[in-house]
Order: sequence, then C-alpha cells, then structure tokens
Amino acid sequence: MLTCFVDSAGKIHGSDPKKEYLRFDYDFERRRGYRVGEYEVLFPITPLYYELADNFFKNLVGTPDKLVEFVKARGLSNKMTLAMLLDYRLVRPFYLDVCATVERLITKHCASKKDEHCLEGGCPFVEDGICTEACNREPSVYEKACVSTWLVLFECPGHRIDAWRK
Repeated sequence: MLTCFVDSAGKIHGSDPKKEYLRFDYDFERRRGYRVGEYEVLFPITPLYYELADNFFKNLVGTPDKLVEFVKARGLSNKMTLAMLLDYRLVRPFYLDVCATVERLITKHCASKKDEHCLEGGCPFVEDGICTEACNREPSVYEKACVSTWLVLFECPGHRIDAWRK
C-alpha cells in the first residue's frame, strides 16, 4: 500500500500521521488515490488537497516506468498487490505459481536445517508445503525471486491489467 498525508498548509507527509492530516491511499489496480478516514479535520477540505495527493502519487508511480522504479527502489513486494497488476488470464497464475515454488523451496531449506524454530513433528505452519514462518525469516530471498519475476512479466504491456497497459 502507498499512503500519503496532507496537512492544512498543503504539505505532503509520507509517515508520522497526525489526526489533523488528511490521509490518502493509492489504489494500484485503479491507478488513483482516494481519501481515507471519516474523522473530522480542523480545516476546510478543498479540491486542492486531492490534487496535491494525486500529484504526489503520479510523481511516484504515475506511469508503468515509474511504478517499476518504485518497486525496485522501495521494495514494494506484497505478492498479492503485485499479482493484481498482472493480467489474470495470461500471467497472474504463472507469477503466483513461481512465488509458491519459491515459498516451498524456502520451507524445505528451513526444515533441512532443523533449527530452533522447527518442532520435532514438523512445522505447524505448513500449508500446501509452504511455511509462512520460514518465508518470513528469509524475506530477501523470497522478495528478490518474486519481485524479479514480476518485473520481467510487467515489462510487457500485454501482461498488465488494463489500467497499466498505457
């Protein structure tokens, strides 16, 4: 998820929200930001704040090339967020299969070490051969493999969802 906060002076903040800030999240699938939160702010809300947030998001991830750079630089690595940007008929199942294969390999590697995290009877977190705990302990391997695969697939406009084809 990508979030920004706008204060009453129109300054954008990436973190450390205060109650008097407006929160905007970016919907990667629809390629636009939206205001989050129903709490009352202490200043009048004008279209300017929406425009500021929109410009913030466009500067970071407004084009496919900018999104790719953002993923590389900031490590957007949520498997499902990235998967939802790939065409579900063509490459999304393949991408998810690659990530699942990586998860299984990490699980097997972890189980072979028999470290303090594993129980004698096996890992209680394993589902379909995947231990989420093992993957959480090896985030760089997991993220590198899945993100690298996504980058290769996303390179081709035909592999993207409609909102990201242009």
